[in-house]
Amino acid sequence: MAIVKEYKRLGGKYSAKSKSNNTNIWLKEKWIKVTPFVKENKKIPCGSRKDNPTRSDRRQHACRPLIRVSEATPITIKEAIDKHGKDKIIELAKYKRKCTENYRVDWNKGIVKKIKSKAKDSKNSANQMPKDKTSKS
Repeated sequence: MAIVKEYKRLGGKYSAKSKSNNTNIWLKEKWIKVTPFVKENKKIPCGSRKDNPTRSDRRQHACRPLIRVSEATPITIKEAIDKHGKDKIIELAKYKRKCTENYRVDWNKGIVKKIKSKAKDSKNSANQMPKDKTSKS
């Protein structure tokens, strides 16, 4: 952005083709890490390496938006806590950190789903967490 400002200041003409401004929307939603917020009420921005500066794995943390900007905003952390409770949210966040390859956390329903693999048939979709992972029952 600073380059564009300087270019215009020097007399150049530039108009960016407007996309949907997804980055601006994402920033307004204030995505934060789930576990520190639920356990200690700390608001650590998603993508921040504040708690583990050597780790670069983007799937290392479960993140949720803090603020609902529009109807398109996914379920916020506060909505998820109200809907499922703190213990369930921590369980889902823990599970997301451990097994992300073939599973997907559905924060709205409060479940972990096995996603379909391209090489396997459609019997792979499940609506529950495997009992040997984080479920105590």
